[in-house]
Amino acid sequence: MNSEDSEENLETLQEYIDWCFDVIVMKKNQNACSPVKSETPSSKRSRPADSPETTSPTGKSFTDILDSIDKRLSSFDARLSLVEILHREFKSLRESLEFSQQQVETLAAENASLRDSVKSLTENVTHLNEENKKIKETVIDLQARSMRDNLVFSGIPESAEEDAEATVKSFIKTYLKLPEDTVENICFERVHRLGAKKPGAPRPRPIVAKFGYFKQKEQVKSRGRELKGTDFSVNDQFPKEILERRKVLFPIRRSLIQKGSRAVIAVDRLYVDGRLYRDVSTTLCTGHLLSYSHTHTTPYTFTHLRGTTMYIYTQRSNHSDLTAHTDMEDILAHKRVHARTYLIQLSITRSVQH
Repeated sequence: MNSEDSEENLETLQEYIDWCFDVIVMKKNQNACSPVKSETPSSKRSRPADSPETTSPTGKSFTDILDSIDKRLSSFDARLSLVEILHREFKSLRESLEFSQQQVETLAAENASLRDSVKSLTENVTHLNEENKKIKETVIDLQARSMRDNLVFSGIPESAEEDAEATVKSFIKTYLKLPEDTVENICFERVHRLGAKKPGAPRPRPIVAKFGYFKQKEQVKSRGRELKGTDFSVNDQFPKEILERRKVLFPIRRSLIQKGSRAVIAVDRLYVDGRLYRDVSTTLCTGHLLSYSHTHTTPYTFTHLRGTTMYIYTQRSNHSDLTAHTDMEDILAHKRVHARTYLIQLSITRSVQH
């Protein structure tokens, strides 16, 4: 029902009320002026249709007005019923939304709890990774210490029935040129070939010899220069991880020696002119210029300089950055970058003043 219909109905109702009031006043005046006459049914039927009693000022009969009002009331009732239905639907929807909101709040709380749990687990995993790396380095160090009295002899021909200790002593006397009495006094704890024998192998298996005395081992090792230009070699025995690190350091050492520096590799560390130059665990093998600093005058862990230079502190430094070391170790594990391995350009630098 629009506003125009409402105004029209109000006007019609007002006219009908005025008309009823006029009829009542007229009846009252008639009763006062003349005696009351009873109307017979015939007289009622003979009353004109346009008399004031049955016709409104607008010309509409009383019955038509009532029918019109009844229709409008029926329409209003139908619309009211529709409003009630919509109200119930809205109430149901609101309750559903409130329930959904509660579910969302519950899920948000659970999500926050899970996020805290994941954060805690991540911290625990990070801590465990750090501990694992420390334990791994400790194990490698213990392995290296257990091998400190060992020498590996490579290139010695292998016979079907051989005494490994006698073979090594003969090799030392013949190729390393140690006096016979010195060789006979060498004490070995254990001497054997490394790995399983493979028929048709192009090279003989190396022999590892564990010396009873460290000084005797160093004496034999110092004669390794006598093997220059031969197919034989004598080297310290190291764990696999340290051997991989040393492989990275050897070309660097060669390059430094060619430039006139005195470079020495001790286990997995490179010393240049008596100073620790590079820890292999922080070596970047992708062609970038990497400078190593072992003084700690800067408050930060590392900084990029000139676009290609990076300063990284050793793992023993108070300013060491675990992420940087992890990245370096990952690069070391995959040294071939862009299908080529670059030789690091070396640069001895001082610590950057912040």
